Amino acid sequence: MSDLQKWNNYLANLNKPPVNLSFSFAEKVKLVWQNLCQQVGKQLRPPVADHYGELGFLFSWNSEKYCIEIAIEPDGTFEWFYRDRVSGAYYGSNDERLSDAPEELINLFVKYCLKEEKK
Repeated sequence: MSDLQKWNNYLANLNKPPVNLSFSFAEKVKLVWQNLCQQVGKQLRPPVADHYGELGFLFSWNSEKYCIEIAIEPDGTFEWFYRDRVSGAYYGSNDERLSDAPEELINLFVKYCLKEEKK
């Protein structure tokens, strides 16, 4: 099973053990993922994901050079940050709505988080 298939299976089962999010919160998490992929226009690499019960859900992409995180709140808002581990630059925002990620975040995904295509 590919990483993308594992990720899609994980997302499909967020409201079941071991994650056990409410159906409503699980749908919001999936919607954030779908909207990000749609806005980027290409398939993103699956993130490392973690949850805090009904308190929040985290998507994270990390490397030696950068870190990008999105924290999804149960009310459907999310916050995000980017950290350049080389220069120390850090920025992000909070209270973003599910329907529209900021252009700055989309540009970071295009630069760092696209799924590598097999050649």
